[in-house]
Amino acid sequence: MRLIITLLIILLLTACSILTWLASFIGSITALEELSQNLVSRVGEKAITYIDSQLDPVVKLSSSFAADITNGSISLQPSISNLYQKATIYKASSVGVFYSQSLYSVVWAGVYPNEVLTYSEAIPGLVYWKLDASNGNVVSVFKNTSTIPFSITSQAFWAGSFALFNSTGAETILGAPYVVINSGVVIYCSTKIYDPVLMVQGTKKVIGIAKVNLTLKTVQDFLQKLSVIGNGYIILSETNNNVIGASINSTATDGVSRISLFDLTDKNAGQLMTDLKNQYGDMSKVPSYSQITSKGVEYFVSKMDYQYLNVRWNLYMVIYKSDIQRVTNINTGISVAVAVVVIGVGIICGVFIGHIVTKPLRFLEDQFSKIKTFDLNSCNFISSQFKEVDRIYEHLYDMVTWLNEFKSFLPESVFNQLKHMELVEDSKQHSATIRQSVHDSQAMMSSAQLSSKHSGKSSNLQSGLGGITSGGLFKVGLSTNKVTIVCVKLFGFSNENSMHDLSLLFSKIASCLSNLSKTMQVTDMKINSVDEFQLCFTNDKKKKSEFLALDASLKIAKALNNITGKSGQKIDYSIGVCSDLANIGNLGTSSLRYFSIVGSVVDNAKIIALLGHSSASRVLVDGNTLTNVKEQFVYKPVDRLEMELHSKKTICSIFEVIRENVVNQDEWLYELDQSNSNNKYLELQSIFHQLFESSSSISFETLNDFRSKLSQFMNEHPQESSNMTKTLEFLEMVLQCSSESQSHEMLNNYKTVLEKHLTTLSKYTYSDSDVIVTKIKID
Repeated sequence: MRLIITLLIILLLTACSILTWLASFIGSITALEELSQNLVSRVGEKAITYIDSQLDPVVKLSSSFAADITNGSISLQPSISNLYQKATIYKASSVGVFYSQSLYSVVWAGVYPNEVLTYSEAIPGLVYWKLDASNGNVVSVFKNTSTIPFSITSQAFWAGSFALFNSTGAETILGAPYVVINSGVVIYCSTKIYDPVLMVQGTKKVIGIAKVNLTLKTVQDFLQKLSVIGNGYIILSETNNNVIGASINSTATDGVSRISLFDLTDKNAGQLMTDLKNQYGDMSKVPSYSQITSKGVEYFVSKMDYQYLNVRWNLYMVIYKSDIQRVTNINTGISVAVAVVVIGVGIICGVFIGHIVTKPLRFLEDQFSKIKTFDLNSCNFISSQFKEVDRIYEHLYDMVTWLNEFKSFLPESVFNQLKHMELVEDSKQHSATIRQSVHDSQAMMSSAQLSSKHSGKSSNLQSGLGGITSGGLFKVGLSTNKVTIVCVKLFGFSNENSMHDLSLLFSKIASCLSNLSKTMQVTDMKINSVDEFQLCFTNDKKKKSEFLALDASLKIAKALNNITGKSGQKIDYSIGVCSDLANIGNLGTSSLRYFSIVGSVVDNAKIIALLGHSSASRVLVDGNTLTNVKEQFVYKPVDRLEMELHSKKTICSIFEVIRENVVNQDEWLYELDQSNSNNKYLELQSIFHQLFESSSSISFETLNDFRSKLSQFMNEHPQESSNMTKTLEFLEMVLQCSSESQSHEMLNNYKTVLEKHLTTLSKYTYSDSDVIVTKIKID
């Protein structure tokens, strides 16, 4: 659950981060596009404002100068100082008046930075005087071409001005840029000058123009100071595509010539404009905002139209798409970094919150796992800062308290089944794995092999499963399994002890058996009466039920040997162990259930226990049970007993289990003594086997030899001779037979049976007692 909570928090934070980044990305893209357009618009507006600021003084100077001459405020031939002051104040590259036959002008001659302030007149050729730039005084003659006639009316600016006057009908016009002699490229503003004498009379007659020049370098210097996003640039051009100025290099190689928009080389501008023209057919059709790729580079191009008086210019602003994407990438990187940090913090918070939220659940899981197996003493209780969780803890405490109250009234089989719950579940999983493996292997067989081997594999599979695998825990129903029953019978226990001693001894015995059942793999433990106890064992994953039963029997015997009453008298007991197939499981209804073992194995264990009492033996087991674990225990033969095994009457050899066949590592002398003690019963086992379990006849000579060995064993070990007395007496009887075949028949049919005698004492009373008698049956 903690993992789910952590994953949900991480998923939520990741989704929020992705959505936030997506919103930020889309928003930033949109905002950047709008911002770039706004920035471009602002740059364009700034450029237009500056161009206006440059042209407006020129226009006003030209208009005011012409008005002063027309009004007679200034003579038709302005003084040099007047022209100098106007040129200096308005920072014009040229200020002058031009008539059809004369001109008077102050001009910055030459190309920057080698410009010279001059004053020129046409008389009739041009004469240039060099002026002092600081005060306007004549310094010297700069250039004298007076001998060469100079026709003013044939000049381009004169013809162009009057052409624009006629086409626009305006008093003041801005002319097209042109190259001034001995100077650079300029744009000019011309205003009509009327005859002042006729003007007073109300007649307008144009006699000349007041012309002011503005060098393009001023505009270009300003445009070069403008910056667009990243490496973007601005180009100002005429409608005929001649460049007026740009933020990139737009100067011709000779420094004075005009350059076309398509001939720009800096930043691939000329090729870009060519591609733009090719895309839209004509530069006049270029939209206000467009996107184009030139030589593999993507651009955004914004076009603005500039208009002042009669002038129509185009302002192009070029932006590299990569510059905008760079900002977007930076924004994306920041968003991703923030998202990673948020997710990292979310993971930490998720782990922390998951730990806080699931801590009570993990605690409850641990407590309920203990309650599930009724391990109530291991339950512990804590408090919580959360009110709801604390109330759950309180209810849990109340529940455990009540369970402890009636725990002692539950049968031990319930606790044993609970204890083996995990073992049963593992067994089921193992069963499913084996079944799947068998199914896969059988699928590869032929149909004949499948039909012949299926039943054998199924039976082997069923017998190989340990524990109660059918029906599930506490479910009603029986299943056939191999079980080993341990029957513990106490003799004279209820008759020879007082009520107080009986209670005391029984509590000790019950406590001992209960503790053993908890530490060992006991499937079920029942208390049939105060003097009879029954334990059931089934195979587990590691050990066989026979070994578990015999090991438990030895431990029970050791415990019973140490239990004494107030009188110090030891308990007389005998333990019978038998294994066989039986039907085991829960019987009853949903309101009343009883764990039962249905089969002859239960009665067989009781009979073996009774035989143990009659033969003064403690732990007895039949040969069928001992077969699979004989190497692990030290045992000796006791008798032959008729029992029902595998649903038929069978004569079985009965053995007394003395201890485990273990030689403790110690000094070699002690190890040798232990080994000899364990091996002293081997010859006795061999004699017993040849006498009663051999299929061939035994000669009288061999029988006499066996009798001698038995007598010798009884003499050497008188404390263990009680079990051999009856066998030796029977052997004496066999030796009196007339033939070996008759003796063989007697040996094969020798057995001890349990008989029940009914003795009538009166009309309404009778007694029922179990005794062991020896019968010799010859068929």
